Amino acid sequence: MKRAIADYPYFPGPKAPEGLMDALKLELAAHGITEEDLWDVNLKERDPEKHRILWEIPATPIPRRFLKAINHPKRAPAIAAFMMRLNGRKVTRATLARSLRISPATLCRRYGKKEIGELCSF
Repeated sequence: MKRAIADYPYFPGPKAPEGLMDALKLELAAHGITEEDLWDVNLKERDPEKHRILWEIPATPIPRRFLKAINHPKRAPAIAAFMMRLNGRKVTRATLARSLRISPATLCRRYGKKEIGELCSF
């Protein structure tokens, strides 16, 4: 399931509980696991701890309160920016808007120009 999160973040099929994919992506990010780590066939030799977290530890259920908190609409840009930085991508207004699937104008209007500027200035 963790592999499917990175490979198919918006895969068709039965709808997952609200925000489950974002919560799992954030959990992987908390351990410093990037997209490249998911594809690395030599991960066990290169980084045994990441391999253990990804493939050997059974997934624990995510509390509903955590899902609700992480999926608050105001947190979406910060989570997207964090994930982009973790994967070595540059965070700009355009890339942030693209990752949230909205236009840059909507991004600034919805979340505030100052807040978005702070996220992009890291």
